[in-house]
Amino acid sequence: MKLHRRELRLDGRDHTVITLRPGTTARFSTAYFLDTHHILTDLPGAQLLARLLWGLSYQRVPGTMVLIDLPHIDTDPFDGEPGDPILLVPADLTAMTRRAAAELRRLLPLRTPPTGTVRWHTPGLANKIADIEAYRANPYEHRSYEPPPDDRRMLITGTSRMVQVAAGTDLLRTWAGGVATLDFTYQPTPHHYLDSNARRHWAGPWDIGEVQIFEDYHQRVAAAKASRD
Repeated sequence: MKLHRRELRLDGRDHTVITLRPGTTARFSTAYFLDTHHILTDLPGAQLLARLLWGLSYQRVPGTMVLIDLPHIDTDPFDGEPGDPILLVPADLTAMTRRAAAELRRLLPLRTPPTGTVRWHTPGLANKIADIEAYRANPYEHRSYEPPPDDRRMLITGTSRMVQVAAGTDLLRTWAGGVATLDFTYQPTPHHYLDSNARRHWAGPWDIGEVQIFEDYHQRVAAAKASRD
């Protein structure tokens, strides 16, 4: 997968901002309800998001982040409210301050030419998906112990009119596997929490996120926008 790269100075520090290319067809939206920041999309969008999360966990350059900018953001499919841009941050590598987030938000949508092109690799994601699917098919035979991911640097917030999702390496990969295996087999609107099991019930609204997919996502967006207009 090819993505664009930009070098930006935010809050006095250099940052590498990775964005989707204009020709990318995936679309996303956001909404905040039930004390949860929701990222809304369809099945292809979830698969793309999973690749972004997984690849981000392997980055090694400090200040790197992934931005889903306004050209790829829809109004939300519930009431037609404008969606917010989405920022994915590897918390072990990048410290995103409130001032840096505010400065970035004022620049959106990014209009400067990209500095270069990134070839985005997702080593091991296919194996992670296969393990999850094998477990779901036969949980007793494929049960294996995995230590809980480190969630000390997890942050999900909607400050600066931008949904910011930050986590350490292991948690990013855990989320990527869960988002990549969303399907419509058991639920009409599947979802995957962006949190950790240890914090889900007490952390507070700033620490909880969710990716939710709809089979008719684009029709819902169009209908909500028409109704609001």
